Amino acid sequence: MMPFRFGFKSTTVAFVFGVVAVSGLSLSLFHVTSSKQMLHGELTKRGLVLASNIASHGMYSVLIQDRAELKDIITEHIDELDLEYISFTNIQGERLVSSQNSISDECLDTVSKRLPIVSTAPIIDFSGKHRNREIEACAFRGYHIVVPLFRDIVSGAFSANVSQGDRERSDATTVGVFEPIGAVRIGMRSDRIEAHVDQLMSTTLFLFLLIAIVAISLAWYFVLRWVAPIEQVTRIAQGITDKDTRDQYLASDLFVKEVADAKALARNDEVGVLRRTFIAMLTDLHEHGREILKQRDSLENVVQARTAELQNAKELAEAANRAKSEFLATMSHEIRTPMNGVIGVAGLLQRSDLDEEQRQCVDTITQSGHALIEIINDILDFSKIEAGKLELEMSSTDLLATIESVCQLMSGTARQKDLILAASIDANVPSSIWSDAGRLRQILLNLVSNALKFTKTGGVRIHVRLDPEQSSTVLFEVFDTGIGLSDEQQRVVFDRFTQADSSTTRQYGGTGLGLTICKNLVELMGGDTGLRSVKDQGSIFWFTIPNRVGQAGGLGATSIWSRTSDKLSVQRSLIAVGNDIVQKTVSDQLNSMHVETELFEAGITDVTSKCYDLVFCDEVTIHLPELRELNKTTQEPSQKPSKIVMIGTTMADSQIKVADVRLEMPLTPKPLMRLVSDCQSPMGVSDEEAVHSQIATSRKLDGFRILVAEDNKVNSSLIGMVLKKLGCEFEVVEDGKQVIQRLRKDTLPDLDLILMDIQMPIIDGIGATKIIRAMDGSLASIPIIALTANAMKGDRESYLESGMDDYIAKPMDLDIFERKLREWHSLIRSKTSIRETV
Repeated sequence: MMPFRFGFKSTTVAFVFGVVAVSGLSLSLFHVTSSKQMLHGELTKRGLVLASNIASHGMYSVLIQDRAELKDIITEHIDELDLEYISFTNIQGERLVSSQNSISDECLDTVSKRLPIVSTAPIIDFSGKHRNREIEACAFRGYHIVVPLFRDIVSGAFSANVSQGDRERSDATTVGVFEPIGAVRIGMRSDRIEAHVDQLMSTTLFLFLLIAIVAISLAWYFVLRWVAPIEQVTRIAQGITDKDTRDQYLASDLFVKEVADAKALARNDEVGVLRRTFIAMLTDLHEHGREILKQRDSLENVVQARTAELQNAKELAEAANRAKSEFLATMSHEIRTPMNGVIGVAGLLQRSDLDEEQRQCVDTITQSGHALIEIINDILDFSKIEAGKLELEMSSTDLLATIESVCQLMSGTARQKDLILAASIDANVPSSIWSDAGRLRQILLNLVSNALKFTKTGGVRIHVRLDPEQSSTVLFEVFDTGIGLSDEQQRVVFDRFTQADSSTTRQYGGTGLGLTICKNLVELMGGDTGLRSVKDQGSIFWFTIPNRVGQAGGLGATSIWSRTSDKLSVQRSLIAVGNDIVQKTVSDQLNSMHVETELFEAGITDVTSKCYDLVFCDEVTIHLPELRELNKTTQEPSQKPSKIVMIGTTMADSQIKVADVRLEMPLTPKPLMRLVSDCQSPMGVSDEEAVHSQIATSRKLDGFRILVAEDNKVNSSLIGMVLKKLGCEFEVVEDGKQVIQRLRKDTLPDLDLILMDIQMPIIDGIGATKIIRAMDGSLASIPIIALTANAMKGDRESYLESGMDDYIAKPMDLDIFERKLREWHSLIRSKTSIRETV
């Protein structure tokens, strides 16, 4: 429903009527009110004069109570205009004599009691409009006037209206004492005045209506002569601007017919000029409008043609995008396949006996190969993000294991550059959060790798805590003491293909995609990224991951501290470490677990007056005499001795003998948490575990029969060399068809496992797998592991859905390849032993 709107015409009429109405009513009200007040004032004034005159004649008669004389005085004045009653009363208020027209004696008595003599001045009281209900009940509307009478006791003179000052004044010339003797009471009717006021009001209302009619008539004339033409012009202007009627006005001379009034056009006032100007303007507009309509019709044809072209361009762009994705997938496979041979053979060489020069060459090959794989992965990730096809695999992520893994993977780089690498996690952080575990690890690896790359001295530190502004969010921070960033560099560092500047790109290398990918991954997980940096002083890169309620690993999950003992065996610790990063890491980790910490300063800190459960030292401070003698001077017999914790990258035999516990780089949360929980030994692989690990690594897989399907000679040769070292029996075929033939000929009886490449001629890996799964007998259930360089999203899932049992990506990590084979060897042998037992 459209809201009601006043037009110019109705607004003008309403305005004029409003002005007239307000002005007329105000003047009428003022005139009636002032006239009424004036008439009432005259009535009371006349009443006072009459009452005073009557009082002057009846003072003596009131004193002697001569009722006959008083009656004559009343009779003489009772016919006065508007006079209702006259009454003489004594000092007690008792009526001596009275005369009235319509009021009763009872009412007079009521008036006498209600209006006693209370002062020396006259009393005037109005009866009506609920001012005095007792007097109003006497059916009289008017004024009651009381004039008191006095007698001078000294001189015997009589007086009315004697003031208090006159009564008490006593001087040399006049001596007198006045006493009241009674009062004259009269009533003045206001009926005549009220009737006059009513007549005046009627006359005023009539004049007001007459003026209003004249005003409205004048306003209407003004509207018809001045406003109506303007309103007509306005309506035509709206019709031209309205998209629904614009074409109708522009295509015809309809507006000319509506405006072209000969009489109106002949006017020489402003309205006539406005009409003539408006017609001239609309005539030009009409000509332009017809031209515009023609151009619009032609433009519609052009737009339709252009739309068809854009649609074709869109389809071509979509096809190009699909081709790009297919190209990236193909290129990824084609590059990974030869890289598998490069990295794999280099890995085998690293495990062989080499001299120093040969080992350096092999290490260079390995590092270069891994760097190339990282570049390929960055390009693939960026392409998937750009296409909006990157999907996350959200699950419960073990934070402690993730941080430990990142530190161990980057420890080699830190050692090569002689940098400190440390990490700490606040004890109140949940032990697991809801995120994509692989992508979270990728983000941390990228940030730590960048920090190590741009840091020459000092080190890198990871710190994980709850966001102080939002406790349901986990905040990850990576500190470094590197080259830092200027304000301008900080604004663009997260942009694609961007590094700090072109010189750093040449000096440090990289695609400039790492931070962009990190930022996009964090945003996909619902977090935010940022940095704080000072040029030449280091940087802090941070990101947040929301820990959502109700999801696995979300809020309510146990904290990191719950992995350690509930009973603390450490209450106080002394940190005597010179490196700021190590010092800050140890201090933060212990403080978050409510362990009291104290920083040691040589020559200042007094260690003889306090007892410490743990004393952290490094290669320098461990030789300080006050710390070496700590156990002898600070401990009481009933207390356990302090444990010396040695932190360092390299430790001499003398340092190892002095220390009770050794912590090597990278410094991670697990060893510190173990120390706080049991104060026995650092978290890590025990000697027994290490022995078992070495035994497991060196154990041969004798009798493990494998069929290798690989068309690339380099890859098949590499796989053959690894299988030989593991003691496996194997045969190599070049395509899926040969796999089927070998199985049907049963050339490898009791075959244990098939390593199946995906992209092969004749029959690919997926086609061969489906044929095998359709066979009869035990061959249909033989384990098949996919070997592929395809790394796009969904590849692994498609292989498992086709019937394959596991997946190994190329280029192969020899440790992962060997671990997978050992896992399947153990699984297959355990099933065999069970069948034999049965």
